[in-house]
Amino acid sequence: MKRILVCLLTVLLANFLWAQPGISKLDSLWIVRADWHEVKLDKGLVYRHASFKDLYGGPQQIYVLQINPRKHSLHVMVHEGRELVSGKAQANDAVAAINGTYFDMGKSARSVCYTAVDGKVTDYTKEDLGPLSNGAVMIQKKKVLIAPWNVQEEKQYYAGKKDIMVSGPLMVVDGKEIDFGKNPGSHIPSPNPRSGIVVKDKKNILFIVVDGRQPGRAHGVTIPQFAHLSRILGAKEALNLDGGGSSSLWSTFFEKGVANKPSDGRERTVSNSILVK
Repeated sequence: MKRILVCLLTVLLANFLWAQPGISKLDSLWIVRADWHEVKLDKGLVYRHASFKDLYGGPQQIYVLQINPRKHSLHVMVHEGRELVSGKAQANDAVAAINGTYFDMGKSARSVCYTAVDGKVTDYTKEDLGPLSNGAVMIQKKKVLIAPWNVQEEKQYYAGKKDIMVSGPLMVVDGKEIDFGKNPGSHIPSPNPRSGIVVKDKKNILFIVVDGRQPGRAHGVTIPQFAHLSRILGAKEALNLDGGGSSSLWSTFFEKGVANKPSDGRERTVSNSILVK
């Protein structure tokens, strides 16, 4: 009976899951049925990794860190210039970290998106970046939220005691994938390495990294594909972070420190991150 129910569920998913451009009806099944390598790193901290020969039209490497914010606190970290996520995390006694939002790769090395630490604003959005600054992760004590963000009103926003990091695009809101339209610009429809943060519920936050730009190993994903992946992994809300060569998922529990393989061939220095303590 159990086998019959599993087969029936598979057929139903394959026939009724709506597929967006670049997303096969079967991609949802491959994610759910993948041979996920799972390791419990600590109380409230679980790591998963899966390799795919053909997901979203190519090979993929996906890394997921599941965090219970009631067991481990999350913090926005503004770096002093450009620093490695791994180095900044270790210097601040973190157990895990992911790269943060977009930044100026020139001399200023400052975030180009609004960031605040414990209510103190460190950077405002440099200009209206459109969908690249339309969402924010907000952290206050054991509560983590992802919400829409209005750049035009950010200078009047009262941060209180929150840590805030603005990024984008928003990918999932209220459990539904965002429709990016027919002409979303060059960043959204291009397959790239990606980093993101997901809120599943009050006890489950996900850091997700997808490798890319590595022919034969990791194709990378578009933003609609990343949104789809996030939803299938249980996202109620999901926010894209800086990607490309910046994508890094680190933990003190990982043998090599950084779990993924950055597309630059080594970990890139960045201007901010999100730490887990």
